[in-house]
Order: sequence, then C-alpha cells, then structure tokens
Amino acid sequence: MGALELCSASVVRTGKAILNAASVAAQPGQFTVFCGPNGAGKSTGLSVLSGALKADQGYAALNGQKIQDIPANQLARQRAVVAQQSVLTFPFLVHEVVAMGRTPHQGRTTLAIDEQIIAHALGLLDLSHMADRNYLTLSGGERQRVQIARALAQLWPAGAPAQPQVTGQWLLLDEPTSALDLKYQIALMRLLKNLARQGWGVVAVLHDLPLVVQHADHVVMFKDGSITAQGVPRDVLTPEVIQDTYDLDEPYLLAAG
Repeated sequence: MGALELCSASVVRTGKAILNAASVAAQPGQFTVFCGPNGAGKSTGLSVLSGALKADQGYAALNGQKIQDIPANQLARQRAVVAQQSVLTFPFLVHEVVAMGRTPHQGRTTLAIDEQIIAHALGLLDLSHMADRNYLTLSGGERQRVQIARALAQLWPAGAPAQPQVTGQWLLLDEPTSALDLKYQIALMRLLKNLARQGWGVVAVLHDLPLVVQHADHVVMFKDGSITAQGVPRDVLTPEVIQDTYDLDEPYLLAAG
C-alpha cells in the first residue's frame, strides 16, 4: 500500500502562503504527527491531505492518485477525518452519531456487522455506557471521543471488529486531545499507536510535545507555512529545533519518555 502525500502543496490567502510548497509522505503502519506553533500551517496541511481543501498549487495524493480524482464514497471508506470542532445541532444519541460513520458502507455490509463495528468503536473510546445519551448534553471531551469513534466506525472494514484487516485505512485528526483529560489523552495516543501497528495510517495535529515524543513514529515540524524538519522524534524534537520553531529564548529540553 502506498503513502498519503502532500506534493509541493501551497495554499494562498489574501496574498500570503499559509501553506508553502509543503511535501511530506505519511506511511501506512506509522503514526505521523504535525507539530508547530499556532498559525504554522499544520491544520491547513491536514485539510489538503484529507481532500477537504484543494491546494492552490501542488496536490495531495493517496496511493499515487490525486485525492480530488478519487470518488467521494471510495475516499470515505479509505480515510476519515476528525476536525477540531464538529457542529451538531440536533439531539442525536451517541450511538446514532457513531453509526453515521457507517454511511459509506451502505449496501456493502449487513446491519448486524455494522452494529458490531459500532459497538466495538464505542468500546474503544470508553463510550459503551453512553450509547443512549443525547450528544448535545455531553462535555467537550466526551463529544471529542464520540467523533473519534464515528471516524473509526467509518474506516472499519467488514469483518471481525476486533481484527481489522489492513486495507489502506487512513485516520486524520486535528488536535484530537485538546478537550481530553490526561487519562483519555494517554488512552487515545495508545489507541492511535496500536492502530498504526495494525497497518493503519494515522496522521494527527498535536501540540503536546511530551505526548508526541512518547508515541509518534514520524514528526513533521511546521513554521510559517513551511515544513522545516521531519523524521523520527529523537531527530526532530531536539532542543535547538524546538527553540527555533517556537521562537523561544533558549533551547527547550523535553523530559525523557
């Protein structure tokens, strides 16, 4: 299976490149993390990578095919996106929100299989006991976990829920730990790492560098719309690179994981 790539992708707004000729190849079986200060281009890069935003120059590609050339329903079965904020104004139950993820699979699986997958996704995010709760009554962190469960249900192939087949799934998440308490931050990072070990491609925008250095396989550092460094965490998250990227007064030493 091939990579999910940004190929010299640029996005220009009001005459300024908020993403500037960015090239990166996220690999299946790896947990890739985009890091950098606010406004560095991380979320824009993720949006182009997902196909939600078309680059003004360059492009995103999956398995060598431009994202925009992949039929929408096919793409929805291959990659799922968890945005920073997901707006739902109707009082859906948690189970119903997660079930929305199965929409691209209609006609391809049975209702029984879908229900097994939904239940499994709820369990992975510790939401089984909330399945009948009104989504609008949940806290921000609970809603975030529901949206991640919805994305997992969207990507899960038809088959035994506890044994996902390696079929080229890509999970993209924009600041997925922002509303989570420490317990669920750690649990989520372990889950994402485990999915990558099973062959999924996982790409996330994260700000918590200690979490990144402990769990990421590949780190991509953004600054002023450009990718300034990428590689394994120990090579990218050095005191000097962090100092330069975040404009700190002195080198910043991450505690050993």
